Amino acid sequence: MKDIAKNIFTRFEHQSDACFVVACDCHDGDHSHEIYVSRDDSLITVTIGTTTTSDLRMSRFKKIWNLLVNGHIEVTSELIMTDEVAKNYAMALLDSVDRLNK
Repeated sequence: MKDIAKNIFTRFEHQSDACFVVACDCHDGDHSHEIYVSRDDSLITVTIGTTTTSDLRMSRFKKIWNLLVNGHIEVTSELIMTDEVAKNYAMALLDSVDRLNK
């Protein structure tokens, strides 16, 4: 991955899409966010996601129950950023959208 700015790394860039990773300052890889920016004929979409490997706050039974009742399990994640990293996050997102609009 190419380092764009502090805690922001390019995973890939193509003509119609780009993906970069924003790392959490706590240095836990499970807290990083992946930002995917893509362009088709008339629309630019931005998808921000995170992957959690485990959530020990919820019992296995509660997870199964929520899945059966709600059809999904909600897991929250926080990304801790300094002001510098937050500005870099915004800059990387703006740069990707501007590049894809050309």
